[in-house]
Amino acid sequence: MRSNSPGYSLIELLVVIAVITVIGITSIPNLFNRNDRMLLDSSASQIRQVIIEAETRAQAPDKNDSSGAPQVFQVSFGKFTKGATATGIANGEVTTNTVALQRGLVQCDIGDVQGDFTTLRNIILPRGIFISSFYPSNQTTSDDQAVIRFAVGDSGFSCGSSNNPAFKSGQLFLANWSGIDKRNGSTVARYLVVTLGSQKVGDKRYVTLDRVTHQVAISRSNPQSYFTPVTDSLAPKWNDDNPPNNTIDPNKFTISVACGSSQSDITISYPRARDRINDPNTVDANLFVAYNINWKVGSLDQPLAINYFYDLGLDTVRFQFSTDLFTVANQPKNVTITVAAVDARGSPDGNQPAYGGSDNILNQRQKDFVLSCGSIISSQPPDPAPPIIQNDPGGNAKACNPTDVTLETNSIWRRLSRLVVGRAEAGFILICL
Repeated sequence: MRSNSPGYSLIELLVVIAVITVIGITSIPNLFNRNDRMLLDSSASQIRQVIIEAETRAQAPDKNDSSGAPQVFQVSFGKFTKGATATGIANGEVTTNTVALQRGLVQCDIGDVQGDFTTLRNIILPRGIFISSFYPSNQTTSDDQAVIRFAVGDSGFSCGSSNNPAFKSGQLFLANWSGIDKRNGSTVARYLVVTLGSQKVGDKRYVTLDRVTHQVAISRSNPQSYFTPVTDSLAPKWNDDNPPNNTIDPNKFTISVACGSSQSDITISYPRARDRINDPNTVDANLFVAYNINWKVGSLDQPLAINYFYDLGLDTVRFQFSTDLFTVANQPKNVTITVAAVDARGSPDGNQPAYGGSDNILNQRQKDFVLSCGSIISSQPPDPAPPIIQNDPGGNAKACNPTDVTLETNSIWRRLSRLVVGRAEAGFILICL
């Protein structure tokens, strides 16, 4: 007896199974590729974090870092089997897959050999992920490590071969730290670039360290397009947008105060300066522009910031700082702020001409302010939390300038010395970024 209930024939069932099998087989490579891309992303994040940690330790060494000698913290990459190319690129292979955070001592003088380093953290990249290239580097075939080195007390970083990291972030015009812009012109490269590659996918990740701002970032495209042309010989120009009078707007140069009983928070705001280049067809080259900020309070005349850099994507620069020279009980009324834009290219020294010249929009800008606490009172910040003690391996290197052990181990004397130093520092403000 024939059944009237619906069903599938054997052929239909086999066709469905075949379709599902084909879809599954074609999806497997995509799943694996997705996993490899995730490994690239996580490896790039690890490298970014270890670079940030090295810089942070150099800026604020903790208790375990204080061995009584000037120290350096570096991130080491290896193993490179060949020397750097003529353009300063060290190309890696699949075996170039180790990254280490290390601590050592600063050379006592330039003629000394760099001492040994203690490894604080060692990272082995996942299988198939490797350092595809490191730029800039001056490695030879006998030096299989590339490093990024931060020295305690020094601004910026150096990079290159482990034996001789000759590239300094503060020196813009260095051989082999250059690139090609979109017009294939000669350029000064702004970034240190660590490129991550994969054996299984063609994608790359670029960990970049800005030689000007020291910002560490991750990109999926080669930052070569961000290199800036070396054609600039003009001083920066204020971006107040007041054509055709060629003047700046004093109303866009402001200062605000949030008063406190022991110190006040002050914010200075002004339109950013645009860099000018010799090419008349380029409106704004977006080259490096920083600011030297100075203030005069009564008889006190001193810098607030040197080479202060602010995001180029924002048209208004804001500089914030705290001071005990202005409080609820002590309110000096007359304050003069002077700001000079610096592009490291313009003649004679990259600065704008002094304030008071014939062309205001090309001069340093200056304004007198009358400050008053008014009704904005800031709450006092809480005491900073004690540092977290890290279990780093100890070192046995000798110090160039060993500290007094008695002073270091006596907590009372340490507190008294910090109190004296703190009061001495309270007499003046010098903020350098």
